[in-house]
Amino acid sequence: MQIFNMTFAARRAQEIVNFAEKPENWYRLGVAPWVPGDRKEFVLSDAGSIRAVFSWTWISDSAMIRHLSVSARSGLPQPIIVWTLAHLFGFKGAMLDEHGFVHEPSKTWAFDRDEKEGCIVVQEAL
Repeated sequence: MQIFNMTFAARRAQEIVNFAEKPENWYRLGVAPWVPGDRKEFVLSDAGSIRAVFSWTWISDSAMIRHLSVSARSGLPQPIIVWTLAHLFGFKGAMLDEHGFVHEPSKTWAFDRDEKEGCIVVQEAL
């Protein structure tokens, strides 16, 4: 069972967004000497069950995306947790239920399940 603390996640996601959106903290794919997952400023870890890494990522000279990778301690994370985290990190267009959870990704999000890495990656153009 994956544990998810919505209050902690919302607070921490906002801290990470505030950091990641500053131009000096944008991840420049293929240029930066670091990766977001190795820096605590980009990482949300909830009771050791869920780990999320968020960045604003330059993927070319003219394209930037929101990038979120969510993994779980065992197996892939539950999709409802991934979609809810995406919403908390500022991804647009999702519908919330009465408890603040997102059950389906927005049509503007690209996502992929990476079985080898044990994560779900979500991206959205900025």
